[in-house]
Amino acid sequence: ENDRWRSERPKICMARRPTRQLSTAAMVDEPNPKPGAQRGAEPGAAALATPVTSAGAPLLPVPAARVALVGLGLIGGSLAKATRRAWPGVTILGVDRPAILEVAREAQLVDDIAPLDAALDLIASADLVVFCLPVLGIAQSLDRLAPALRARPVATDTGSTKRLIVETAVRLGLTRFVGGHPLAGTAQGGLAHADASLFAGA
Repeated sequence: ENDRWRSERPKICMARRPTRQLSTAAMVDEPNPKPGAQRGAEPGAAALATPVTSAGAPLLPVPAARVALVGLGLIGGSLAKATRRAWPGVTILGVDRPAILEVAREAQLVDDIAPLDAALDLIASADLVVFCLPVLGIAQSLDRLAPALRARPVATDTGSTKRLIVETAVRLGLTRFVGGHPLAGTAQGGLAHADASLFAGA
């Protein structure tokens, strides 16, 4: 009787549903393009490659024409290199000690420079400001550059902890400040070790 029950019960077929990776390319009714391929280009036509993330998804255009990096060590230098590679039309502004600024300018990582004690005008001209310093240095720089930060730019940071930085931003009335974290790093610091791929997969 058990054999008869097994033969007569309905058979259920579990078909696997096709999966689809959520990405910018998957949100249109076209096959996913190869990374760097320009949609709608004729086969063999020369096309400007679209920058892609480490996962193969196209990068969105950066909503800032002028990006200021306060601190050009490992993180700031890597951001400069990554920005140059992904969005070559963006103007990169560098703020640091004069000796480091000269090295960065010679390496063509920055377009305009200013030391921290004379950077108010440069910062005020930026659309986005990224503070790439140790936590205490970020808090001190926010204090020094607050008049320029209130005027126009959105500001963020790459500090490893947030309490002191956010408390400083609140005290200064910097309503356009958004705390951040690089989620990346290496054992060696400094501009000499900056790497455009440091944030890939972060």
